[in-house]
Amino acid sequence: RPMLMLFVSELSTQIFLYADIFMLGIMTNNYYVGYYAIPVKVYSFVKRIINQMVIVFLPRLAYYNSRKSNEFIKLLSQIINISIFIVLPVMTLLFLLSDNIIYILSGKGFESSFLTLKILSLSLLFAILANIFCNGVLIIKEEEKYVLKANAIVAIINVLLNMLMINRWQHNGAAFTTLISEMLIMIFLYLKAKKNIQNLYFIKNFIYEIIGCVGIVLLYLIISKLILNNILEIIIVSIFGLLIYLGIQLLLRNENIKSIKELK
Repeated sequence: RPMLMLFVSELSTQIFLYADIFMLGIMTNNYYVGYYAIPVKVYSFVKRIINQMVIVFLPRLAYYNSRKSNEFIKLLSQIINISIFIVLPVMTLLFLLSDNIIYILSGKGFESSFLTLKILSLSLLFAILANIFCNGVLIIKEEEKYVLKANAIVAIINVLLNMLMINRWQHNGAAFTTLISEMLIMIFLYLKAKKNIQNLYFIKNFIYEIIGCVGIVLLYLIISKLILNNILEIIIVSIFGLLIYLGIQLLLRNENIKSIKELK
């Protein structure tokens, strides 16, 4: 039965991930599907890479869950805090450099995809946290039923929203639907998983990380005026932007840096 629930849950997830492309093709035409396809691939690729970090810690979380409940809560809180620490600058860079990325991957004529990737980039934080609450808490706690329910509800909401938004805003409407869906599923899963989450020391470090992201934005505004080459701009802004972000966190003594050192 648990395996069947996981299968149906994964099926629901795939529906809400790909329903937008399917409905976009039916309700509009291939031009808009093309405008949407590249941003989705970029977004999915970045999300998949970051999610691998969570997968690495699943065996240890499962071990602590069965033997050391205090260690489970501690490690889970560290993973959540560190994930936010990592995702925020990546999300900021993806948002700022979306135009450059689309130009490199698709060339001219795909300017309509710029805003699409920017909208999808905002979904990144919600998607990563939802993955933690799902695989790092609820699956380990054998609460697959709630995961199935959340995915099924969001899949239905996603289809309904697509019917409304694609008709009006085409590919950007589909992207906005994905943003809302990722946010909703994160909220649903968090409400069930929150009893296992403690010691997030969230607000203070979150403010520090936002300040670091502001540093990345300021760097981008300067570099974008000086450099016209898309590839060079991506390289410089990414490397020096992350260095500025890390430097600000060290200067402000963000506790997540200490948490990263403690993970062995």
